[in-house]
Amino acid sequence: SVRPLPTARSIADGAVGGPKFVDFMSEEGGGDEEGGGDVFGGEDVTEEGYMGRMGNTCCGAGFGILLFLASGPLIWWNEGRAVYTRDAINAGMENVVEVPCGSIDSANEGKLVHFACGLEGFGSFTALDGALTVNNTLFLSTEVEMFQWQESTSTRSEGKKKVTSYSYNTAWLDRPVNSDAFKKSSPNRTNPTSWPLASKTEWVPSVSAGAFQLPLEKAKTVLDDAVDVNLSELYPAGHAANFSARQPPQTITLANTELSDPYTIVTTDPSQASRVGAMRISFSQSTVTSVSALAAQTGSTIGEWGGSKKDDVQEGYELFELQKGERAASDMFEAMHYRNNMSTWIFRLLGLVLAWFGLYLVTQPIAMFPDFIPFCGEFIGDMVGCILGCAMFMIAIVYCSFIGAIAWIRFRPLLGIGLLIIAGLAAGGFVYARQYAKKKKQENSELLS
Repeated sequence: SVRPLPTARSIADGAVGGPKFVDFMSEEGGGDEEGGGDVFGGEDVTEEGYMGRMGNTCCGAGFGILLFLASGPLIWWNEGRAVYTRDAINAGMENVVEVPCGSIDSANEGKLVHFACGLEGFGSFTALDGALTVNNTLFLSTEVEMFQWQESTSTRSEGKKKVTSYSYNTAWLDRPVNSDAFKKSSPNRTNPTSWPLASKTEWVPSVSAGAFQLPLEKAKTVLDDAVDVNLSELYPAGHAANFSARQPPQTITLANTELSDPYTIVTTDPSQASRVGAMRISFSQSTVTSVSALAAQTGSTIGEWGGSKKDDVQEGYELFELQKGERAASDMFEAMHYRNNMSTWIFRLLGLVLAWFGLYLVTQPIAMFPDFIPFCGEFIGDMVGCILGCAMFMIAIVYCSFIGAIAWIRFRPLLGIGLLIIAGLAAGGFVYARQYAKKKKQENSELLS
């Protein structure tokens, strides 16, 4: 029931000002609730005058100033963070104590301890109002999707016009989509507003590794590896669903669902095309069975270590490391150093990008000036913008290097001052060589004359 697209568009060439909507589909066209391929909904055509584009460019320049100003503090903070994190890891390597899994020694209270132990505390969870039970897991994740209409947009430039196209298609989505907000609404493209079941993750109340109780909120970020639950082993043999005529159904139960594959439940007949409003549910459970820890022993649990002068750890850079599997302390420290180095370079690159993009935005009004020249103004403006972009990139490199060098003098004084001396000597040598060559050239000229 999807109407074929026309072969030519009917956009008014002289459209100026606010968006002009071009409709290609009648209200009753555009597909039924079973969906299908993409349905084209129409286009917005916007044309901006020179002053309007210059105004937007000036606003972008203001934003660019903010980006440039943010890059310096980011680079400074990153260099300090890298040094303090490195120092904390090194201090941990010097003070770590190996402890067994089966018992807790009070003599290690407050010390940095390392253990690699099997997990305990696995539990059971139920789903579909208790009809299904998943055993021996730390958590049960429920992922719920609905078959819905969604809107897609794409924007392209046609000279000084900006054309935004709208299309619609159906897909399994894990979030509600408000079809009333579509640019091209239609009674045949309406999504339900009710979700009888929500996606969620349920955890056991507590998790232990040997004799140590793990902080649950921190453990969740490490022990979240999951595998899909094989539902074919849980569904009753010979189960026949009584599907609800209403989609989505008011409640989702074993009676009104069926397996579409061993890992997925659906609320409509899987042998037929999906209907808008149909629900699809899958479950996943934990796979991690052991964990390694570097943390401070605090009673029967563990917490952050450091943050005091006696530990040689800067406040705010305490150590607490959980890694899945059984790993030696040396391997964990090596992984922490690697992660710190990677983070340092990522933030350095981010600082450079912020500085460059900020300067680029600041200079864009200059690139806009030639646009008023007839015929070739836009081409000249693009060339000027490209040249300014390259120049601003070089300036950004110099600026970020300068901030980084000053930060190194603050956070790595020996290395920073040493590099500054080397750079000074190199610069002085370059200047001396230029002056010496100039002097020799002048002397040779005098001799020839």
